[in-house]
Amino acid sequence: MSLISESARVLANDNLRFTYSCPFSGAPSSRGHGEMGTACAGGMAGVCFVAAATPSPPDETTWQKHPPPSALPSHWINKKPLEKLNYMFSNPLNGRVAKPPRNRPWSSWRSRRFGMTLILGMLALLCLMSLGGVLVWTESANSTADAKLLPSPFNEQRAFEDLERFAALGPRPPGSDAHDWTYLLIHLSLLGAGVDVHNVEFDSFKASTPVGEIEMTNVIAKIPGARPEMVILGGHYDTKRMKMRFVGANDGASSTAFLIEMAHVLAQRRNRFTYWIVLFDGQEALKDGSASDGLYGSRHFAQSLSADQVKQIRAMFNVDMIGDRNLHIHRESHSDSQLTDLIFRDAQDLGYGRYFLERPLSVEDDHMPFVRAGIPAVELISLDYGPFNIFWHTPFDTVGKCSAVSLGIVGRVLLDALDDLESGRTPKPLLAFLESGAAGSRECASK
Repeated sequence: MSLISESARVLANDNLRFTYSCPFSGAPSSRGHGEMGTACAGGMAGVCFVAAATPSPPDETTWQKHPPPSALPSHWINKKPLEKLNYMFSNPLNGRVAKPPRNRPWSSWRSRRFGMTLILGMLALLCLMSLGGVLVWTESANSTADAKLLPSPFNEQRAFEDLERFAALGPRPPGSDAHDWTYLLIHLSLLGAGVDVHNVEFDSFKASTPVGEIEMTNVIAKIPGARPEMVILGGHYDTKRMKMRFVGANDGASSTAFLIEMAHVLAQRRNRFTYWIVLFDGQEALKDGSASDGLYGSRHFAQSLSADQVKQIRAMFNVDMIGDRNLHIHRESHSDSQLTDLIFRDAQDLGYGRYFLERPLSVEDDHMPFVRAGIPAVELISLDYGPFNIFWHTPFDTVGKCSAVSLGIVGRVLLDALDDLESGRTPKPLLAFLESGAAGSRECASK
């Protein structure tokens, strides 16, 4: 078959008009669709070739807006877009053939190697940062293992045994069976500490919480003194409600065991002031931790105080998370400054100043309802619990992270501060405040 005949056959379906010429005569000739001739002026139809092609006006009844697939060259049909693009940029006249770009998927070895290198680098950086944090925390760990405890009626070993007993009950959020067993065990422990059975009270109330209405109970032990002025020692016994197993050895059990041991000491001696030891329920937030979620027991207790009782309260000391074997008790920003000075001065005098840090720390805890009620209150809390505080509200808060020595240090400092309050060995502004409160109490009693 001749070149012209083959060209005519291929182009006959393309709706194009071609202009061609004979190389021997140079005479141009024009043929429309299906009119490709085989004769030329030179009589050499077999060697005529296509010189130029111009499209004829499209037939709207056939093409409409876009040419049909049959109008494309046969070697374009069913080609992938990338292959079409390569074909368009190829030039067979000079032998240039467009090379398709190399496809380097993520699954290739080089990409996988780069990805693994990046991941390993990030893990190494994270390990270095964690190691640095652990080293920094270790340097300031303030371990109480080497602390020397002075003779004191406060029995830290007995307190630590109580801590283990409460932690063994497991998670103790309000509304749980373990929670009910907890305040019953508190009742028995207070009676065993020497508190009169008539002076142990259960203050039950229904708290409106984000998870519904829950019944909660504050446990109050009253130890009478020579005078009606009161000093309140408080702390919470509940644990945070969590999906994981959170036994709260430090955050819940340590304050409970500490207050029971304080009841042992105060019930066995003659006191100038009347002491109320209050174990608050519902300190932990149940859901969102907003201003109305949490501190249920202390808010209820502070609101239930009469005006005369508020006037008789000389001081309120709240303890929380004081069993940490690496003790860091900071100055709490909302606490009464004079009571805080008294605590920190006594810590220095007893040789435990390294565990009471001057750097201020703001904590929203059970002392805040008393602060808002105008009652002098101070917070004793060790909130630096593990590297980056990772033991706080996690399953890592176990008995092994706590220390009897830490309980003993806080117990000795607090007893020394109470002795200063009773004997008048206090800063002058605080002493004046206590004397004015005592005078007001005497006036109320005479009336």
